[in-house]
Amino acid sequence: PRIHYALNCAAVGCPNLQPVPFTAENSDPLLESAARQFINDPRGAHVRDGRLTVSKIYNWFAADFGGSEAGVIAHIFPYAAPALRAALQEARGIDRYEYDWRLNGAPPP
Repeated sequence: PRIHYALNCAAVGCPNLQPVPFTAENSDPLLESAARQFINDPRGAHVRDGRLTVSKIYNWFAADFGGSEAGVIAHIFPYAAPALRAALQEARGIDRYEYDWRLNGAPPP
């Protein structure tokens, strides 16, 4: 599933493009870092008023992230920072999927 954090489009809703090329030596740390960055950014996952919203990437590629809402949450959980992790424990599943198709670097509408 971590490959989704590396191979992506240049839309605002995608994980960040990495500033260095992937190599055999740095792939694992870069994938871990990219997963952590995206999951802890509101574009990846956020909880407001007990409602969990995650990126549509987790819906489109659900099979890669455990095949269910519970699988997606189980994937996200170990990467989540303490505040998000606590909020995930209170969430009752995924309430909504979001994605921003605007091009990275494009001015907001």
